[in-house]
Amino acid sequence: MGIQDCATAIVKGNGADIFGLVMAAGESPRFESSRQLLSFGDTTLLGHVARNVNASGLDRGIVVLDRSVDESKDAVDFGRAAVVDNRAYRSAVRLL
Repeated sequence: MGIQDCATAIVKGNGADIFGLVMAAGESPRFESSRQLLSFGDTTLLGHVARNVNASGLDRGIVVLDRSVDESKDAVDFGRAAVVDNRAYRSAVRLL
């Protein structure tokens, strides 16, 4: 799902849907790898957040990723949460 598809999905909601938005795009200059993929218990930090989003009462979860989207998809079970590829995160692209 691209950034435009995400915005369209939110706008087309019936007004009663409750969305959870996880902003997981950004750099980790002090780390050798993506901060989101650091080990956290039996998963990664981002995996833990995705698990909580899926276990919540939200109607829909959306996870916004950056350049690490491919690596993250391999390492994290996003469940029913939609993944948005925002490789233009540095330009402060707005979702809506």
